[in-house]
Amino acid sequence: MAFLCQQAVEKALKAVYIKKMKTNPGPIHSLIMLANAVGLPQSHFTILRKLSVDFVATRYPDASGGLPFENYDANISKDRLEESWKVLEWIKKELGL
Repeated sequence: MAFLCQQAVEKALKAVYIKKMKTNPGPIHSLIMLANAVGLPQSHFTILRKLSVDFVATRYPDASGGLPFENYDANISKDRLEESWKVLEWIKKELGL
């Protein structure tokens, strides 16, 4: 779940980037860089930092010291999902959706 939340936010931030900058951001995975570029409010940056760690931990489990199912439980997954929705709501407004 955490990985999918990170991916949803990354792709959505890229959509805002493309709309605002009129160019593709390229193969970037940094949520912080994308968020700064599109003007995401600072109040959302805490979740971006969590999702960035989740991206590495779930994509490269050998780097995190354990398998994702060992490091994530239902409460963490629920937290990531709820916080990601807040970011996605801001993005929807920016995209006029």
